[in-house]
Amino acid sequence: MSGAFKLGASRAGAGAPVSEASLTDLGSARYLLNTAAIRSLADAPTDGIALPVGARIAVLICETQAIRYVNNSNASSFLSATKGIPLATGIQFSYVGELDKLRFIEQVSGAVLNVLYFK
Repeated sequence: MSGAFKLGASRAGAGAPVSEASLTDLGSARYLLNTAAIRSLADAPTDGIALPVGARIAVLICETQAIRYVNNSNASSFLSATKGIPLATGIQFSYVGELDKLRFIEQVSGAVLNVLYFK
């Protein structure tokens, strides 16, 4: 199962809700994004660690500027400053699934993406 998932919530057919007590913290990262390059969580971050082995949950928070993302590793035709799924600043977004397929780009200059990794 991949996609957005709020901690403490459950999905039809997904079994028990994900509780914060059952998560293992794998670290964090901070990425400075730009409109000229699509970034993945496996890229070297500005601070912290790149996508840890075994991570299946990411809590994403962008600051300064909004970003866009897709969950398709072939993002070049699906992602730009005007294409993709928007994520506004200050919103906590939890993603469960294949984190290596997520791709990000900023909508305007100056976006920062903060990530917490869990399994």
